[in-house]
Amino acid sequence: MAEEDSITQGLTGLLGGFGGGVIVAGVLAIALKKLGDKLGEGMYGLLTALPRRALERIAVWVSEDKRITHYRAKIPDEYGRHVLTKQRQVTVDSVYIHLQYERAGRRHDLRRRVLEEKAVLLLGEAGAGKSLLSKYFLLQWAEQPRKLQREQQLPVLVELHRCDGSVDLASLIASRFRLPHDKDDSRAKDFVTRRLNEGALRLLFDGLDEVNPDQQSAVIDALEVFRRTYASGEEANAIVVTCRSSAYNGSLGAFELIRISDFDDSSILRFLDRWLTLERSAHGGLTEAELTELGSAERLFEQIRQNPQLHQLARTPLLLSLLADLYTGSLLRRGRSLPSSRAAFYSRVTDHMVTRDLLLHRAGRASPYEPGEKLAVLKRIARTMTETPAADGDRLNIDHLRLREVMTEALTSLDLRTEHGRELLRDLTDRTQLLVGSDTGERFWFPHRSFQEYFTARALEGPVGAGRLLTGYWSDPPFWRDSVRFWCGLDGNDSTIVVERLFDSDDITHRVLALECLAEASQIDSRLADRILAHFLAELPTIRRNLGLDGIVDALGSVAARDTDRGSTLRAELQIGSATGVFRAMRVLARSGRPDAAQFLVDLAVHENSRRARICVETMGEVAVPALAGVVSDHRLWPIDALGAIGTPSAALRLTELLWRDGESAIRAAWWICVLLREPNIEAALQDNGSIGVPELTTIDAAWIPFTTPESRLLPRIMQRITAVVDSSFPPADLRRELDPRVAILLIGRMFVRVRNVASGTYPTLSMEYSKHLARRESAIEFDAQLSDFLTELGVEAPVLEMIRALPLSVQRKLAEELLETNYDASSELRWAPLWSRAALDAEHNTRRMTLFLAATVSLAAVSLPGIGVVRMISTINRSWAWGPLWLAWTMLVLPVCTLAGLGAGWYLMEHSTPLPRERLPEQFARRGTIFTWRDDILVPLIVGGVGGTLLLGGLLAVPGTVTLAAWIGWIPVLIGTPVLLVFCFALNYTIERLNRETDNPFRAIIQEYRRSRDPADEPRG
Repeated sequence: MAEEDSITQGLTGLLGGFGGGVIVAGVLAIALKKLGDKLGEGMYGLLTALPRRALERIAVWVSEDKRITHYRAKIPDEYGRHVLTKQRQVTVDSVYIHLQYERAGRRHDLRRRVLEEKAVLLLGEAGAGKSLLSKYFLLQWAEQPRKLQREQQLPVLVELHRCDGSVDLASLIASRFRLPHDKDDSRAKDFVTRRLNEGALRLLFDGLDEVNPDQQSAVIDALEVFRRTYASGEEANAIVVTCRSSAYNGSLGAFELIRISDFDDSSILRFLDRWLTLERSAHGGLTEAELTELGSAERLFEQIRQNPQLHQLARTPLLLSLLADLYTGSLLRRGRSLPSSRAAFYSRVTDHMVTRDLLLHRAGRASPYEPGEKLAVLKRIARTMTETPAADGDRLNIDHLRLREVMTEALTSLDLRTEHGRELLRDLTDRTQLLVGSDTGERFWFPHRSFQEYFTARALEGPVGAGRLLTGYWSDPPFWRDSVRFWCGLDGNDSTIVVERLFDSDDITHRVLALECLAEASQIDSRLADRILAHFLAELPTIRRNLGLDGIVDALGSVAARDTDRGSTLRAELQIGSATGVFRAMRVLARSGRPDAAQFLVDLAVHENSRRARICVETMGEVAVPALAGVVSDHRLWPIDALGAIGTPSAALRLTELLWRDGESAIRAAWWICVLLREPNIEAALQDNGSIGVPELTTIDAAWIPFTTPESRLLPRIMQRITAVVDSSFPPADLRRELDPRVAILLIGRMFVRVRNVASGTYPTLSMEYSKHLARRESAIEFDAQLSDFLTELGVEAPVLEMIRALPLSVQRKLAEELLETNYDASSELRWAPLWSRAALDAEHNTRRMTLFLAATVSLAAVSLPGIGVVRMISTINRSWAWGPLWLAWTMLVLPVCTLAGLGAGWYLMEHSTPLPRERLPEQFARRGTIFTWRDDILVPLIVGGVGGTLLLGGLLAVPGTVTLAAWIGWIPVLIGTPVLLVFCFALNYTIERLNRETDNPFRAIIQEYRRSRDPADEPRG
């Protein structure tokens, strides 16, 4: 009985071990197959990519020049703050709005144009955004990954007013790259010289108008030499010079001249929306009641628009930021109205800045001086700086000793105590912020030159100051020009004498200034005003741009905007000139910003078919929207283009009204809305107030999904109608590069579906060589000849290529990978609607961690049981714990070793063998048009067999491993744990596959890449 029990127990253990081993072997085989399918390529890429990336990082760390690292680290601190909001830590990026320029009557992106040119001269009046654009270039470069930075030219900002003595531009550039431990600039100069010779720099020379007059010619000559030496050729450096329009004399003729356009209404609205968003944030400092009173950007803009003069001021970026700061920081709290004239505007701004401590209840550490006393000191400082002879140094800076002397003189004249001068200076720099000091405290200046000009005018108020003002102007007209304009606009100043002296001059620039002063004058003789207006109306058709045309148009427009007898008379004269075809008369009417002027120009464009009138109407912005909307028809599409170019929410709402028509007007309006939807304020306006009509039955399935939110109201239905209208058409040529990517991606994807459906079961695919070429691209897909030919072969038309080029660079790459390199099943267009729907709504499923956990679990089970079996076989051989016969133990240990050795040898031979030449191959080796060599036909089966043998032996080793594990923990846990583990692994694998199926569609990958790349700084580039 004992022997039978022993035999029974042995058989039971053997059968249990065999059964458990078979189960585990099955799990092992399935798991390894899944692992190979799911992770084989990924793990191989990971194992090869990690060392490569690590080496690249080390190489970057070792090779990157410390000067660039030091320079990049300083950029956010030196250039990242808005000049009027230092205390609130507002970054330039948060309020920066892209500037524009005009060409052929249409507005274009200025930044993109500057990047295309090698030598650019940017002209714009004070506060037009010239310096801010330069800072934005630096900030955008500093925020990019180092990989992209190395592919771009390194931007360097140089203030030209720092030129003193001998003009050495290279030294000014080198000073930006000097390290703290450098004894002199020699090493920095060597670095800059090397970079210049490589064409690796983009030099931003700011403020040509701020150079001392006696050095102007020397600086201009140096810039010309610098351009010829370092900015000639395709791979050369790039140079950008900025200057005030009124101060430029035409001396840099070889540079590409670009004039910065004022903000249009759409830009004003975008800026106000960003500003109010900042005010509503935790750093805004407004109370709940003030936040409620703050209102929307549209509400503030409407207040500005109702005053044509204030509306004109708001077109200048600097003045708009001052206005927004004034409104949210002072006027909102006091319930006061917005100012109208420029002088009154600066008066409000400076009053707000010197009284801000009292207003915000933070006067604890303020100086003991009253706001009026601070203003008196600032006026004395500004006048001293402005009246400094040009030959004596930089008039935009004052050194510390001279500043203390001026402050002492001012306080003494006011009969005030001077021992608190240190606190007063700290107040003016840190709290009032109307003076800016250098890091060392050796030099001081006003935050913007316009403040110095305004305070200079205030210091010379009254009839006595008029003579001193004119003396200063005649000594240096460009430098004193804006101080004269401020003086004429101050309340109580009779500007007749000053304006008459200017107008009686034979120089056209002085006469233009007289007209500009007339437009701002608070008091002037009416006969002189009529004489000046009559003169410029007569000269308007023939005067040249370089003689002050823009200033003349602005000034006449300001006068024409007034509800006075003089304004009414001027408008009547301008309408007569416009009716006879005088383009500049139309421009002045448009500049007035009046609704009646907009209606007149629209009627002129309709009845006289005047293209010039159309151009002028577009520049009027919001005020022209009602007149334009009233003249749209299928045979007259230019009003739709004008509404789209205006681009404000009300213009977009008018366009939605046209969607429900039939014909070309609906198509054109739909494409324009696809462009305007890039702006969040437009999307919000359509969401709440868009016009909807009868639901369309032929809309693109799920096209509205990306525009749907829990609060969605009207926009999904609008998008259904839009996609139905545009589905059978291509976007107009001037709009192809501006479409909202959420629309462009869908339309591009549908185009690929169509061209593949037309094909008879096959369609061309990218070559392996070009696929590898795309994978190696670090910055962008270049639409070179090979890719263009491929797209053309697919049936892609030129308008779609333009739409592709308009997407961000990373999205272009992803689109090529998903829609070109991968052969998705596109047999039915209906299958793509749910793919688009899921891609647009759901987040991308990241199953990497789940996959790694499954792989780790299966690998542990697959390795541990055969490992225990190996230990048991060794124990059998040394007779410490026997299981089965000795020969079986030796066999199960030796065969895996031999199998792995053969597998390694086969792999080595396969990698190092040479295919036989085609002429030496037997005919049977040619299959399906592809040549297979002995390497493929012999070694590959051997390797596959070796892998299969390894899996089989692993399963056999799992048998004694299972028996041994059962001896340790018992059979019940083993028999219960094995199926539980199997169920868990299969369930987890099913979940991973389901999530991957949902994620794995081309639309999702492209949309996710677009969402990652969506940033105000990420401009679409082709």
